[in-house]
Amino acid sequence: MRVLLVIVMLGLLVSAVQADYWPQGDPRSGGMRDLMLLYVETKSGYTSDDLLPYVAYLDKQQEGKPVDWFYDSFLFMLNGCRTPSGQFVNYSMGVTSRSDWEHFLTVLFTPDRSLHALDQAISRAAVTLGPPPQKVPVVLMFPYMSDQQQNFGVVDGTGQSLDLSKLPDAARAANWFVGEVKRRFAEQGFKHLSLWGCYWKNEGVGTKDEEKVKATARALHAQQLGFCWIPYHAAPGRDRWRELGFDFAILQPNYAFVDYNLPGAQDEQWLADTGKECRKYELGIEIETWDGALMNAEDRSSLTDYLNHGLPAYEGYMKALHGYYVQETVVRDLYQSDLPANNQLYRDLYEFAKGTYKGHDYSVARGQVCRVESPGQAPRLTMALTGEGPAAPAEAALVPGSGGRVVVNFPDERRVNQVRMRVRPGRGGEADFYAKFSLRGEDGEAEQFVDQVTLPAFEAGEVGARWITGRWRTQPGRALMIDLQGPAEASLVIDQIRVLPPVGPDGEKPYVTNGVGAPGVMTDMQYASGPQDATGLVQWPEGRGTITFQPPTDRNYDTLWLHAVKPAGGQWPARVQATCGDKTLTTEVGAPEEQRAAYIPVRVPVTRGRRVEVVLSGAAAGTPLALDEVELDRSENLAFGKTYTYEPLPAKPAWNYPDDGKKLTDGALANTFMDGKLAGWINCKPKIVLDLGQAVPVQKVRVHAWGGGMADTWFPKSITIWTDSDGTEWRLMPEKIMPPEEPEDRKTNARVWLEGRVTGPAARYVRLDLVSHDFLLLDEIEVISNGVNVASGKGYRTIAPPPPRLRGTYADDGVRLTDGRYSAPYMIPERVVGYPDIDPIVTVDLQQPQRVTLASAHACGGNFFGVGFPTETRVQTSLDGDNWSAPVVATAQRGEKRVGLIEAPLDVTARYVRWQFKRQGMCLIDEVEVYGE
Repeated sequence: MRVLLVIVMLGLLVSAVQADYWPQGDPRSGGMRDLMLLYVETKSGYTSDDLLPYVAYLDKQQEGKPVDWFYDSFLFMLNGCRTPSGQFVNYSMGVTSRSDWEHFLTVLFTPDRSLHALDQAISRAAVTLGPPPQKVPVVLMFPYMSDQQQNFGVVDGTGQSLDLSKLPDAARAANWFVGEVKRRFAEQGFKHLSLWGCYWKNEGVGTKDEEKVKATARALHAQQLGFCWIPYHAAPGRDRWRELGFDFAILQPNYAFVDYNLPGAQDEQWLADTGKECRKYELGIEIETWDGALMNAEDRSSLTDYLNHGLPAYEGYMKALHGYYVQETVVRDLYQSDLPANNQLYRDLYEFAKGTYKGHDYSVARGQVCRVESPGQAPRLTMALTGEGPAAPAEAALVPGSGGRVVVNFPDERRVNQVRMRVRPGRGGEADFYAKFSLRGEDGEAEQFVDQVTLPAFEAGEVGARWITGRWRTQPGRALMIDLQGPAEASLVIDQIRVLPPVGPDGEKPYVTNGVGAPGVMTDMQYASGPQDATGLVQWPEGRGTITFQPPTDRNYDTLWLHAVKPAGGQWPARVQATCGDKTLTTEVGAPEEQRAAYIPVRVPVTRGRRVEVVLSGAAAGTPLALDEVELDRSENLAFGKTYTYEPLPAKPAWNYPDDGKKLTDGALANTFMDGKLAGWINCKPKIVLDLGQAVPVQKVRVHAWGGGMADTWFPKSITIWTDSDGTEWRLMPEKIMPPEEPEDRKTNARVWLEGRVTGPAARYVRLDLVSHDFLLLDEIEVISNGVNVASGKGYRTIAPPPPRLRGTYADDGVRLTDGRYSAPYMIPERVVGYPDIDPIVTVDLQQPQRVTLASAHACGGNFFGVGFPTETRVQTSLDGDNWSAPVVATAQRGEKRVGLIEAPLDVTARYVRWQFKRQGMCLIDEVEVYGE
């Protein structure tokens, strides 16, 4: 018995030790450390010049001399291409034949390209570095075997074409391909490459594919070759990769494919959660960025987030096996770029691969003093919260639930639009906290509220940290105030705060100038440390200079912000002229009170995609001028974050309780599930905003909810109340509305009034944040003022998926069309709403009448997978939602061939804007926008 117990304990100990990342250099994965994914171009393929910056780290200061070995393993594949037959083939999930598979091998083994180019690049580096430590492992794509392919082709002497929907035939195809790969590779006689095995190209393994994957694994292992997989973030099968026959797997975080600086984007917690999952299932992790050259600060910042989270202070996956999804020639382009910021990122990638990376931080508060204030305690000054990593436990800020404030100072005025805060549970961590963010200018100036967020409760026993992100429209300030509040008996720990500036104009070379300074230094998100920091400045010694911008075609812009630094013996700009086409706007600049650096806002006569020429001059000729950053501000999209509706609705709604904006304040309670008086939501956290028409004293809020478990309908878990007197700042009520216990049988149709107290000043707006189980049903909301329900018949809006929702891959989540995120350059399902069989009409409520000068929609098309641009788009406006203007036919201004803008110039005052799309094939829309004056 004791022996059995010891064996069991040892097994548990080994299991605990193995709960970590897949290690670098493991023999089971061919000793790989950093696996670079290369997508082979069908026409030319990679050359040795392309791949030399991958196999060796090149010193640009020494004319590209190799100074060390870089990536140590490579994965070659095709994603999609046109084969010699003229057919477009998708190797990830499409229907492919034997000739398609042979085409991949033909491209792969083209002389002087791809594999041969890699072998040649290693030979070139070896002239300086000596022989590589070992032969470089190579992994080759294994194409997807679709059930729809029932005429794959003949692979043996039977003369019978294989049917891949049948497992025995799929196994024969796998055996043939593995043998063909091994034979062709051996024939090449590569000097520095070794064939490790194959990679399963499809990024998810559903039930129907499991046996095919296992058969492929058997075919490879029978030939002494390996088998690996790189699933997407939530892919089926990622937790059972061993069972499926893979020798190792690398998980995709997919963090790079969001616009990190926009509301609704994923925050850094996404990377932290991915790290936890990789540890749990013993996976490697993928480092990702968009394909093509990194041309803007946003992409650089996103990739830097990946690298930073690999540090030991965070997720620690720098020690794990890495895959790299950078496609095309990104690494080469970073090395060859004229921008110092891109060159630095090339070095960062090298140091990360070598395990020597120390981290980079774009925070404008880096190393600045924070003031921590708690009731009943003397304020504490610290710089630990804004350092290069998390503060030590003794230096972290402990904030009581009764309220606390952290003031984060900036070195001088900075334009910022985001704060990232790392928090850990304190006492009573299983409770929600709330954070309010405000900006302050000079001392004594009023604070300006910018955002508030909920910090969800930690699970019982949770000890790790979480990232919380606040985002707002870019504002200038000298300090950020963070006010926190939670239950009186609870506390929260903050160990790091980062405040980020806006990204600069897009493009690898977003501007040209006659000033003296490094290329791109004015759009790298890095402010100069002062007049003496010449490397961070562009200077005009004669006191007059020009800057020319070519803004992207997919955004409206209206303001240019110049951050001026007064150089030694120099001056401030006195005048700035901005010209676009035949229109020029002149800004006269007064001498700023701040003598070190200051912003100059310049109005720009431009909407999108038009060349802008800026001329700046000082008061005295021959006296230097200097700038360290320029930022081109997007115009305010009036539709951003607003609710919208559809007509016609889908024939088969996914949910039968749509809200018409009137049900919850009409005074009528529902009698049955089906009498049309209920509003409902599935798997979401709706926010309901009521407009009482004027500010009135409010004593309580009442919500009539359905629950009891019948038809899986439950009372809301909690309801949080917020009030606002004039539409400028929400005020949190200290007490949540909590539901009663559900009936014991959990199958009852129960209905209750839930009440919550309201205190504080008079309120015009009341917001309810609801946390629900799967199904949430409400039929009435009351706001009680002096004993009267002042919400009766009043308008309200719901911030939640508007049921009924569209079904399918491109189903709507209620925010996609107004979340500020485009799908370009791909039709990303998480950003696009699809209409396969209706001509949709989308209506946005701007909440109040406003001047409207332009309405636009961003659509996908190009007949890619049957998706076409709308043949016609009509735009109408309305003040009341009932009476509509004559339609304006919008025109398409397509940028890339698969995406494009559809714009309608307007000059009206309106509250509602409506788009009518006439589809061509499937209609895919990812954004609707409204712009004012």
